[in-house]
Order: sequence, then C-alpha cells, then structure tokens
Amino acid sequence: MGNGMKIGVLIVLLSVCALLWATEVEPIESVGVLPTELEEAKVELDAKEVAEKSFSSPIKITSPRFPPVIIPTVAVCDPHRVFDKYEAPKEAFKALELRVRQARTEVQARIQAVMAKQKELDAAKKKNKEKLEADLIEMKAALKSFITVSDTRVADQRRKIAADAYLDIYNVVAKIARQRGITLVLTKDQPKLSTPNTTELLARLYYRRSVLYADDSLDITDAVIEVLNDAR
Repeated sequence: MGNGMKIGVLIVLLSVCALLWATEVEPIESVGVLPTELEEAKVELDAKEVAEKSFSSPIKITSPRFPPVIIPTVAVCDPHRVFDKYEAPKEAFKALELRVRQARTEVQARIQAVMAKQKELDAAKKKNKEKLEADLIEMKAALKSFITVSDTRVADQRRKIAADAYLDIYNVVAKIARQRGITLVLTKDQPKLSTPNTTELLARLYYRRSVLYADDSLDITDAVIEVLNDAR
C-alpha cells in the first residue's frame, strides 16, 4: 500500500472518531434530569407495582425522600350485631333483671309499711302521735335510701356488664385481625330506614356511618360472634 493510500485511510479513521465524539450521549446531569425527578419517577413505579399486587398483607411504599408508607389490610365489623348475638352479656343482664325485680318487691313492701304506719298515725290519739311520727319519718328516710342505693347499684352493674362486653369484643376483634394479617378494622353498621323524619334518615345513612360500602369478604362480624360464644 502506497503512502498516499495510507494517509487517506488515516484521514477516514480520524473523521469517524470525530463523528462518534460529537454524537456521544451526555451524562444524566448534563441533560437537565435532577435527582428529585428520578425519585418521583421511582415512587410512581412503586405505586404502579403496588396496584398490581394482592392486598392480602400490608404493603410498604418506600422512597429515598419519604419514610415508608404502609397500605393497611382492611376489614369491617358490625359491633351492634355482635353485641346482640353475644350470649354472655345477655345472661348477665337477665340475672341483673332478676335482682331488679327483687328490689322492686322490697320497695313495694316498704311503701305498704309506710302507708300502714301513716294510717296508724292518723287514727292514734294525741299522746301516742309523737312516737308514731318519729317512726314514720325514719321509715320514709329508710325507703328513700334503699331506692337510691338500689338504683345506683343497678346502674353501676349495667355499666360494668356493657364495659366487660366491649372489652371482650375488642380483644376478639384484635385477635382475629392479628391472625389474618389485618391492620385496620372499621365499624360497619346497617342503618334502619323506617323513620318518617328526613333529617334523622339522612343522619343514619350518611353522617353517622363509618363505612358506606364494604364487600362481604371484608366482614369479620360472624367470626367474632362465633369466637365470643365458643369461649364461654
């Protein structure tokens, strides 16, 4: 190969190298793509991936800029129906109602005794009235005290039964939630539509409801009732 030919080939090679150098892709920083934009793009990709996954367990969305975000697994429970079907408070209230009836019987007997003492006082002679009046005052005070104490005890017992039932229901809901990997349980209710008052109806349908709609597969009410009654 002659010198002229060699020089021509060298010129061609140099031209190709110059062309490749001129068209080389610049680094990311030189084309204006900032790190924050890359992070936002990553968050969008993470969110898309989450949307395609099953929600059988909590999912975390992570980003270098933000702390982890946990998407909860959700269930619903109807506490009113649970309480209505829970047998333990029913039996406790039934026993309490028996004591209430016994107290009412005692009150009636004391009232009859006060009335009899009043008649005796009305028919008594003047010299005997002073003692009868003192006895009557004492009997009335004792009757009033008995009614007050009985009412207080009954009210306290009713509160205790309701509070114990609530704790039982809460503990069972929490237990089932942990077993099933549920991280959030919402209150489900079935509002009664039989009301002539439009304002009350709207309040029941919208303002007082925690959940407007939930698929039946999310409802753990029956499971809670079963565990509560089986534990007795």
